[in-house]
Parts: sequence; structure tokens; C-alpha cells
Amino acid sequence: MSPGESDLTFLETARRCDYYGVKLHAARDVEGTEVNLTIAHMGIRVFHQFQCVSTFSWAKIRKLSFKRRKLLIKLHPENYQYYKETIEFLFETRNECKNFWKKCVEHHTFFRCIEVLPMKKTREGRFFSKGSAFRYQGRTQKQLIDYTREHRKRREPFTRPIKSGLSSSSNGRFSRPAFFDMTHPAYATVSERSVNLIGSGTMPSRNVP
Repeated sequence: MSPGESDLTFLETARRCDYYGVKLHAARDVEGTEVNLTIAHMGIRVFHQFQCVSTFSWAKIRKLSFKRRKLLIKLHPENYQYYKETIEFLFETRNECKNFWKKCVEHHTFFRCIEVLPMKKTREGRFFSKGSAFRYQGRTQKQLIDYTREHRKRREPFTRPIKSGLSSSSNGRFSRPAFFDMTHPAYATVSERSVNLIGSGTMPSRNVP
């Protein structure tokens, strides 16, 4: 298997793991059952006893809000017939609930919106606004895809060197790695040296021909 095929196999395996790249947030549902909420690219996922029991897609979520320690997820009624229109989860503290809500807003905006419009600051808004004024400020997924397509450069083909293991000799020194090309001009000014490690001999020395 080539290094490129190994990378693709790793990514293919990682994306199938439920817990890869996510952080669990402890909460309780309306019945008091302990659950863990995670935020992923597809939406909000609910875990119970290390099993994913529900997924609320970003496309099906109509509104996200929080009130004190309670997170409120409003769904489109035509998409979730087995759930109420509003799903509630209770966190331990208000700060935990607000932090999770902020992450949900960022992910929902990034994956669902075409662009993020700048907020207009007015004096009236400071006195009559309700709730948090937090908004996602950054590029959306569509903007990043468009930017990559417009500025994509043709990459030159290359072969990745395969790193061989470092074999130690009897005198406590390591042999030169196989992927170093010491005839390359970049090594012309490198003099022979060795770095002493505390309690572990020396690092490999570079001999310039």
C-alpha cells in the first residue's frame, strides 16, 4: 500500500468513527436521562450509554436558543414526526449551556448559510435587544469552496519518501535515515555535528562529502 493510499484509508476509517474529532457535553433530556451531546458537520448528535440515539441535522433545525441552563432546539415539524417541535436539554450550568449554544450557532451558520452579513451597530439595539448578540463572523463552507476553486494551483507531482526505521549500532550511534539525500545542495553548508541526548547517547551526525 502506497503512502497516499494509507492516508485515504485512514480518513475513510476515521470518518466512520462516531467519536472521532468530537467533544462530549454532558446534559439531561426532559425526562432526566443523562445524555451526551456532540456537534458534528451533519448536525447535533445525542449519545446515551456510548450509543448514538438521535441526530438532528442542521437542515432540519429551524432555530437554536438557550434560556439559563436549558438548550432549545426548534425543528421543522414536517421533518421530525416522532419528535416535538421543540427539543429541550438541560445542562449543569448556564455557562456550559451558552458555550454549547455558541458552537451550534457557528456550525449551523458555517454549513447552512451562503455568506455572513455584517451586523449593523445601532444605539437602539443596545437597549431593546433581547438575548445574546453573539453571531458567527467568518467564512462559510460555500465561500471556502469557491475561494479554493478560484485560487487553486496545479500541484506538481511528487513522490513521498518512505521513512525507514533507525537502526542503532554497537557504539550507541544511529545510522543515517534512508530518506536523507546528503548530496542535495541544501546540505552543502551543514558541517558534521552530533547532538548529545541526556541519558540516551547521541543523535545521528551528518557527514558532508
